[in-house]
Amino acid sequence: MPKRRTIASITALLLWAGLGSAYGQSPELRDANDSSRTLFQQGRYAEAQPFAEEALRLGTDELGPADPILASLFANVARLHQAQGAYAEALPLFQRTLAIREVSLGPDHP
Repeated sequence: MPKRRTIASITALLLWAGLGSAYGQSPELRDANDSSRTLFQQGRYAEAQPFAEEALRLGTDELGPADPILASLFANVARLHQAQGAYAEALPLFQRTLAIREVSLGPDHP
């Protein structure tokens, strides 16, 4: 695997939404996120997609519109599209991630 791709894969895994009970998410949200992360790590992107989308749906219902975890859930789905070469589908999800992070962290946050 080329060095650039390895670095990108490691970065994506480090950024994957880490949901814990301290944040009060439902077990269903944590399970869907954990399943998508595990499958992503195994390179099983198409199989991970429904779990990531379910986590996003649950997160949209459970979290506030400016919650940083919701931004991470959008980014997770976007990364799966990106990994499968579906860049047109990934772009609006990354843009939504950025918009949420700008609201929650401020536009000047690094």
